[in-house]
Amino acid sequence: ASVGFSRMVCAREMSREDIAHFCKNSPIEAEVFVHGALCVCHSGQCLFSSVVGGRSGNRGECAQPCRLPFKNEKGRDYYPLSLKDLSLATHLQELCDMGVSSLKVEGRMKSPEYVRDVTRIWRRLLDEGRNASPEDMRELAKIFSRGGFTDGYYQKKINSSMLGVRSESDKKDSSALAPFSKIERK
Repeated sequence: ASVGFSRMVCAREMSREDIAHFCKNSPIEAEVFVHGALCVCHSGQCLFSSVVGGRSGNRGECAQPCRLPFKNEKGRDYYPLSLKDLSLATHLQELCDMGVSSLKVEGRMKSPEYVRDVTRIWRRLLDEGRNASPEDMRELAKIFSRGGFTDGYYQKKINSSMLGVRSESDKKDSSALAPFSKIERK
């Protein structure tokens, strides 16, 4: 605040307690990432994409090599670094009560259908002043999912339940979205 900042984008790894402490004690606003892809690395510290493919995740060009399969001792594919997407939709009212000023939803590298449908659900939740129901979460998962969602960092439950892979069923659900037809590319 003393050098002119008016808002901080909280790291995706911040817990409920960390966010609440920041909101209560900081003179600047808090923006919290509430929905979208998580990196297995701490925010801003990944070099994997840069080393593997020359595309720096720290410069917005991550190729997501952490989503690729690795081979185990038996030669089978497994995904030890692929996290489920984050969704804090079931904690929305708590975030609002903390004083969070802005909610950040992934969309920069996503399809227009993803952006349209995810923001529609989040807008509805905000307008209705409620947390997501199980039906809302199923609807979000149909838009895009890696075997469900995680709130592990927020809840301080950092374990293997945060791992997820996009199944054929997940891909089928996403491909069934109504196409976006409101604008055309030029």
